[in-house]
Amino acid sequence: MSQQLSGKVALVTGGTSGIGRATAIAYAQQQAKVVVVGRRIDEGEETVRLGVVA
Repeated sequence: MSQQLSGKVALVTGGTSGIGRATAIAYAQQQAKVVVVGRRIDEGEETVRLGVVA
C-alpha cells in the first residue's frame, strides 16, 4: 500500500458521497489524516468507517 501522504492532512469538502467520498477514502488509504466535511452526518460517518485503515 502506498504511503505517499503519510504525515499530511487533507480537508475534503463534499466527502459524504460521490467523488468527495472516494477522494477521502483514497487519501486515508495513503495514510493521510483526513477531515471530511459535508452536510449529511450519517453519510459522513459512513465515509469515515469506509476509510479506516487497519
